[in-house]
Amino acid sequence: MGADGRLSARLPYGRGPRCLGGHVVVPAEVGLPQGQLPARLFCPMVVAETGAKLSKSLIRSGEAALPAGAEPWMLDTRKWPGTVGEFADRLLNLAGLLLSHPRHFFRSYSAAELARLMSVPTGSPTT
Repeated sequence: MGADGRLSARLPYGRGPRCLGGHVVVPAEVGLPQGQLPARLFCPMVVAETGAKLSKSLIRSGEAALPAGAEPWMLDTRKWPGTVGEFADRLLNLAGLLLSHPRHFFRSYSAAELARLMSVPTGSPTT
């Protein structure tokens, strides 16, 4: 367990997130039985064009601007320009892409790149 009480395992460079201080939960390394997932799963980090973590709370409070390439629906899904079904399909498509290989999941994505990936219709190539 980490100092904050969360299950986590710090991995050496070359394994896991490409950010300093990143934590990846590896069930076997923290003593969880095989097949049991931890209560929290950390997903790819969304970053601004500067590489800093995108802070939704600072943007919402007006202390920071929405970064270039980010879309208003990233802070409020009700602002998605299409239908709810289309949003769900694209989000599931994005999740499938991120989970298709660890190199896609254990990294950071710019808000602009996530907007680009979400703009691709379901079933279309994303690269």
